[in-house]
Amino acid sequence: MPPNRDYYMGVDIASGSPAGRRASYSIVVIDSEGNTILVNPSVSLSRLIRLTWEYRPRRLGLDNPMELASNKRELERILSLLPPELEVVQVNAGEEGVQRIAAIARERGLAKGRGKLDPVSTAYAAAFLAMEGRGRPIRVVEEKTLITVSKARSPKGGGYSQQRLQRRVRASVHIAAMKVKEALDKAGLEYDMNYRKSIGGLESAVFTVYASRDKLRGIVRPHRGLDYSITVKPVYKVRLNLEEEAGQPDIPLIVGLDPGITTGVAVLDINGRVVYLDSRKNLDRGEIVRILAGLGKPIIFAVDVAEIPESVRWIAAKFGAQVYSPGQDMESGEKRELAIRILGRAPEDTHQRDALAAAYKAFLIVKNKLETIQRQLDRMGIGLDPVRVKEEVLRGVTVAEAIEKAIESELSSIMDNVGVSDTTVQVGAGEGEKSRGSGEHLELIARINELKAENLYLQRRLSEMERKARYALLEAERIRREAKAEAYKDLEVRKLREMVETLNSKVRSLEERIASLEEEVEKARSLLLSVGRGRLVLARLLPVLSTRALKKSIEAMGPLQENEVVVVRDGVVPDHDVLHFLDSSGVLGVIVLGGDPERLISHGIPAVAGSLGDCLVVWHGLAFICDKIIEELVEVRERIEAERESLINIERIIEEYRRSRGVSRAKRA
Repeated sequence: MPPNRDYYMGVDIASGSPAGRRASYSIVVIDSEGNTILVNPSVSLSRLIRLTWEYRPRRLGLDNPMELASNKRELERILSLLPPELEVVQVNAGEEGVQRIAAIARERGLAKGRGKLDPVSTAYAAAFLAMEGRGRPIRVVEEKTLITVSKARSPKGGGYSQQRLQRRVRASVHIAAMKVKEALDKAGLEYDMNYRKSIGGLESAVFTVYASRDKLRGIVRPHRGLDYSITVKPVYKVRLNLEEEAGQPDIPLIVGLDPGITTGVAVLDINGRVVYLDSRKNLDRGEIVRILAGLGKPIIFAVDVAEIPESVRWIAAKFGAQVYSPGQDMESGEKRELAIRILGRAPEDTHQRDALAAAYKAFLIVKNKLETIQRQLDRMGIGLDPVRVKEEVLRGVTVAEAIEKAIESELSSIMDNVGVSDTTVQVGAGEGEKSRGSGEHLELIARINELKAENLYLQRRLSEMERKARYALLEAERIRREAKAEAYKDLEVRKLREMVETLNSKVRSLEERIASLEEEVEKARSLLLSVGRGRLVLARLLPVLSTRALKKSIEAMGPLQENEVVVVRDGVVPDHDVLHFLDSSGVLGVIVLGGDPERLISHGIPAVAGSLGDCLVVWHGLAFICDKIIEELVEVRERIEAERESLINIERIIEEYRRSRGVSRAKRA
């Protein structure tokens, strides 16, 4: 590891295309006294990133940030891989604009001669200028912290006990989430909270805290328990601070938001057209603000619930916009219908659907007012900007006030122009002004008469335009009604198509199920033929050789019969009761699918090892065996009986010997 002191790194592309696999970079690392620590004329981008983590320089100097990437998106991703505390600067950029780094280097005595610097010299100059504090930062690191409260285990089992355990876990998650919220409120930290409700409590809760992880130490701690867990994860978001090529758009927007763990964003213009629609996981308020600022000027924010979330109020306040919410939570059916109505199809997910439905419902509320404004402006025939008038109305002023405000703006512009003209006329006026007065008076009278004639023509023209406008409105209303009827027909067609798709999906599922059942039927048919022809015999199948399993089997198939064969999946040695039960029932023997049959044989139970195949078939809880296995069991049974008979004979001989020895001792006595 390098010694603990401040370092500064300079970078310049040596060869290849930016961010390409063959691209190489020259790097120079110096300390705070200007001593050279490292010089490498050619390293890959991956090694360059690793060296920033190894040396941890305070600043990294570049003369052209786009040498690292082919576009801004790539540059943002590459810069996000650097240490979060590292300040990345463009050393040849400042208040005076962007200069040639070679000129700056020669001015500071860092290079000699003329022409372009080689990559190593450029990297050295960039490192030195970065050490001096020159340049404009091109990377802004936003620090956030995600706190996730979630279930620590998945309840298993069934019935009432499982439901009770689920409620307990959800209640624990809810209590833990409220404690985290209380701690954040007490510390005065800014955050967004999103959660998923369930019966008895919460499934999970996610807090996006707008502070670094260090500021949360001692406030919220990670936890791992039986019922819930708390994870605390720092998140670094990199933004570029490059000069924008164009200003932000100035388009009035209606925004629908569906905040949550996954946030839906829908944006409409004031004509009801969809401008933007997306949904992302863990989308924080800062990212939403940047997305919307790049699209236009939000004037209305809308949600699909009666209670407006605090995060939506905060974002709306950033834009000085109004917030709309329905009187009660919107139903799923209504939201789906509204979303399809404006989009022409179902959105990709419910978050997009909810955001789009909220925005469109807000638009429908103001739609009549916007159409009234347009009709009034058309009747007036004044060249006012309808978008600006509509924007003012949507911000809360009356239609009349909005029009008057637009007219005042136009008058102000006209008066400014007149003022400039008057100033021009008056310049040089002096002694000859009096003699020119009568001539100017005649010119003014002529101009007035001309304006009167023009006014009369414009009035007639206005009447004609109003007549045409009324006709156009009637025609537009007819077309609107026809379009509405056509749209309704299209909506019904779309619904029918979706219904057909759903039914086709069900048909495919049923066809697959039928195919599966046909296979089962064919297998059953084959088994029945084998049983009927005597190739296979039904046997009793048990999961394990236990008293409980035997009782369940007897309830299902009746009591054990003499010479019956038992097939067991697990051949663990059973208890004494099971052995006695099998022996007293007179079963022919046991086939063991897993385990050693010798352990049963040692207890006097005939047993053989078996494997699934043509001679042993298991199907839907039933077992079928062939004669070969039965013959093997008979052989084992005969062997056990022979050994048992031999043992009995030996015991009889011993007993007779003992009796004879007892008689001999008695005679001697």
